[in-house]
Amino acid sequence: MPFLQMGNLYFVAVKILICKTIGSLNEMNDICFTELKSYHWEQNPPYRPNTFFKLVFLRGEGFYCVLKCYEKSPKATYTENDAPIYRDSCLEFFLCPTPKMPQYINIECNSLGFSLCEFGEGRQNRSLVYALANDRPRVKPFSGSDSNGHFWGVEIFVSIDLISTLYKEPAENLVFDNFSANFYKCGDDTDTPHYIAFSPVSSVCLGFHNPDDFEKFMLI
Repeated sequence: MPFLQMGNLYFVAVKILICKTIGSLNEMNDICFTELKSYHWEQNPPYRPNTFFKLVFLRGEGFYCVLKCYEKSPKATYTENDAPIYRDSCLEFFLCPTPKMPQYINIECNSLGFSLCEFGEGRQNRSLVYALANDRPRVKPFSGSDSNGHFWGVEIFVSIDLISTLYKEPAENLVFDNFSANFYKCGDDTDTPHYIAFSPVSSVCLGFHNPDDFEKFMLI
């Protein structure tokens, strides 16, 4: 199958991104960040903080996503999980781990590491992950600065066991060779509301909750 390279990402000919399987988190240093460049519903003037992600599959463990944003003073007012985190300055990872089932997981995080985690088939009638599984994706915040300025971010881990519980499928039956996902930066109640996506969003009504717009990945 032919592969095409765009920056640090590899695509198959039908435009499916490649997600690498790694054996240790030490290998994350070899994975480059990819930038989010699709801007939606912008204010005037627009606010476009540089935002990046990297995604891998940790062999035998689950999906590991890192989101990073260059933002000096991110708004962070919510200090408990499953609050409306998207009103803060927020980084988000939406994951549909198997094409055989339409439900997806949304994980929306502020700079303090608190997250809103839900599960369902569409934007409406979503359920809190914790209510379904008595567990949730692991979220670890980080911050720092480099030559490009001050940044903050989150490391998100979605375990195979959690996916098994949510999808009511034994872990040994789960296959992640093909899956879909999207990555976002937003802030409904920030000084300048902003909505940035990796894979472009096509519906104002559905917003980020549109799995038809998720990017397709192949696990290798």
